[in-house]
Amino acid sequence: MKRHVFNVLAGVALVLCVATVALWVRSHWIADFLSLTTHTADHGFTEYGSSSIAGSLHLVWMHSLAEPPSFGLHWERVTANLVRVQSDHRGFGFYWRPGSGSHAPIWELWFPNWLASLLFVAIALPWFWMRIKDAEVRQRSVRNCCTHCGYDLRATRERCPECGNVARKAIPDAEG
Repeated sequence: MKRHVFNVLAGVALVLCVATVALWVRSHWIADFLSLTTHTADHGFTEYGSSSIAGSLHLVWMHSLAEPPSFGLHWERVTANLVRVQSDHRGFGFYWRPGSGSHAPIWELWFPNWLASLLFVAIALPWFWMRIKDAEVRQRSVRNCCTHCGYDLRATRERCPECGNVARKAIPDAEG
């Protein structure tokens, strides 16, 4: 069960990595905005948003007591040169404004798309490493070698004389 969860996690991470790279390239021409607006108990709204602008991913949270234009999921795209970006030349930043008077509390975090891509690749790398190791162990087992150190086990089938590892599977020798 753990292996299936790990496979799904690695697959999702790879898909997110490819999507992030695609957004990264696209963000230099088109700015994408995705937001979710929900009702709150105090008759206001909370907005969760993300955008990809000029090579950076932006995450936004805002809470307001005012009436929003509409609730639900919204997607908008704008030509990138029409959007003003608040970031330094490295693409990292944070903005926070506490709520006071007519201003709603808001926070925004932005970071380069390459950082998100790198994070998704780092999540998937152990999966690739595990696959390579599994293939290596299977290949050693088929060749009658110790799965731990690769020592030839045709003469001693139960235990490896090199490392002491117990043989997982003894395959009969082709000579008989």
